[in-house]
Amino acid sequence: MPNNFLRSDTVFTTGDEELQKKWPDFKTPIGTIEDKKQSKREVRYNHLEHGKYKLNFDGAAKGNPGQAGTGCIIRDHNGDCVWAISRKIGSDTNNEVEMEAITMGLQLCRAKGIGNIDIEGDSQLCIQAAIKKEIHNWNLKGWLQKIGELLNELKEYSLSHVYREANIFADRLANHVVYQE
Repeated sequence: MPNNFLRSDTVFTTGDEELQKKWPDFKTPIGTIEDKKQSKREVRYNHLEHGKYKLNFDGAAKGNPGQAGTGCIIRDHNGDCVWAISRKIGSDTNNEVEMEAITMGLQLCRAKGIGNIDIEGDSQLCIQAAIKKEIHNWNLKGWLQKIGELLNELKEYSLSHVYREANIFADRLANHVVYQE
């Protein structure tokens, strides 16, 4: 793992043994899932075109509302971590913290000058709202407006829902700060 895995604005530390154990295997299958029809599917990292980046985001709320945190990881076309960030939010709902997580990730992309990005998250509500540019929950409309503004600044992007197993590192970052004392 490169020494610059985490930047100064990152709360998460490289001392997390579980993440370090999983990182070398990240480009190989990272798990299988069973859907409602009991069929199994392999979950793996898909490489990107040269010059593209991938943003994975996740929010964690222990209770709804409850203690919450966000996590984002940005990887280059080889799948190597370029930046990772997590934040403890305080008390929030699960949907609000997911919207806050994608916003935080997009703000990090803007700050680092990244304009060509594939965005993945395990919140269907958040991904669908960003794609359709609409949401029925009025509590989330402000978040969606901010997300739309940040997306409009990008040169090129895609939005995709992924299973939690494919979002494991963003999930781990978000949960890490929720349980921090």
